[in-house]
Amino acid sequence: LVETEYSNYYSTYYKNWYDTLINLYNELEVLGIYQSKLSSHELLSLDGNISKSIYQNGTEIVFNYGNIDYSYSGIIIPANGFKVVKEAI
Repeated sequence: LVETEYSNYYSTYYKNWYDTLINLYNELEVLGIYQSKLSSHELLSLDGNISKSIYQNGTEIVFNYGNIDYSYSGIIIPANGFKVVKEAI
C-alpha cells in the first residue's frame, strides 16, 4: 500500500496519527502508569470489547474497543477510546 492511493491511511502513513500518538503518550505519562506495574486486568463485556486495567499506583482505566459508547458507573467511555475512572492515590 505504500505510495499508492491508500498511503494516507494510518497504517501506512504515520504523519496522519503522529500528533494523536504524542498527545496520548503525554496523557498517559501524567498518569504515572509507566512507572507503575499493572496489577489487574479484567474484561467487562462478554465480547471482550470493554476492559479495565488497574495499576499498582491506584489508577484505573476502562478501555472501549467497540464501535459504540459504553456507560461504566455513569461514566461514558467513548467508542474506540478510554477513560481514567480513578486516578492514582
